[in-house]
Amino acid sequence: MDGIAIILIILSHELNRYVGGGFPQISWLANISTQYFTGLGLSLFTFSSGFKLMLNHGKDISDRTFLDGYFVKRFIRLYRPYLGYTLLALAQLITAIAFVNLIWTPGQEVRNQLIGYVVRFNQPAVNVFLDFLVGLNPAAYHLWYLVALIAITGICFMILRYSNRLTLFILVIPLILINLVFSNNLVFYNDYEDIFQVPSGIMLYLPMFIAGAIAGHSLQNWKRGFKPLSITLTSIFMILILIIILLPGVFPSGQRIVVLGLLFPFPVLIFSSIVNKRPRVAWPFVKSGENSFIAYLFHWPIMVPFLNLFLLDYMHLYSIVTPFIIVTITIVFAHFTVRFMRRIRINFLIEQSAKSPS
Repeated sequence: MDGIAIILIILSHELNRYVGGGFPQISWLANISTQYFTGLGLSLFTFSSGFKLMLNHGKDISDRTFLDGYFVKRFIRLYRPYLGYTLLALAQLITAIAFVNLIWTPGQEVRNQLIGYVVRFNQPAVNVFLDFLVGLNPAAYHLWYLVALIAITGICFMILRYSNRLTLFILVIPLILINLVFSNNLVFYNDYEDIFQVPSGIMLYLPMFIAGAIAGHSLQNWKRGFKPLSITLTSIFMILILIIILLPGVFPSGQRIVVLGLLFPFPVLIFSSIVNKRPRVAWPFVKSGENSFIAYLFHWPIMVPFLNLFLLDYMHLYSIVTPFIIVTITIVFAHFTVRFMRRIRINFLIEQSAKSPS
């Protein structure tokens, strides 16, 4: 699941520059990406977190001591990379700005992007610091998701600590209904300027985490019935996709992400069970999953934009395969960067024991 999730997320950020046309061989995919890829990718990440939690620790969930200890460890596993990669992102941005000013004059698009980062820091230091603490990261705005995931875990663990897993599972129903009703008020994109980015993300992805926990619990305790359930939900997912294609005005875009994000993990689970029987086919997805957390950190703010600049503006590789080349290079770069960081013993800044933000 994590491998497909990170591919979708990097693709969505890479394809943003194609939105609006100009590259007909790619713009159709960019338009789909804008509506779905980030939401589905983060939904899959969040579902996977709840799924693995219940699958691996389902027997310990009723133990308050375990919950307290696990949450502290999880907070450190997620907030440490949030702090550590911010330092690395600042170093990348300072280097890029110095390179642009002293050595090379880029196109206006790159210059505007770098100016945007400078403007974010051009406000009172207290405001920048407070925004940073709660997830509005001026150097790497995509890291808001780590803060949201900490909050989601805290909410779920609070319910488990003072009630039980049944209460948590039942909570998913009103949360889904609230998200459907207020879907137009949720923030479905990365926007540093929107103060509701993190609260909106918590509200949107909290039911995804609980749904993953329900799925993990079901697989652990109801193995025979889990496969038919997955097939049924996959069928519903495919029917909804068909309805959206044939009748695009039926569901508002916000409601689509709420519903599809909850259902999407089940076709991915079925796909994974099929692909895992063929090691050569599964290998790229497995390796992407193993490096998904590090790739999520490193793909922005420099890696994807500058690969775009090099492959498109200088190599003129305007092809449908170019976004996938950029995704591959980004994941490989993240893998070898962490290996280098381990060698010089600074990997503690970003690395956690888990392979993904789970």
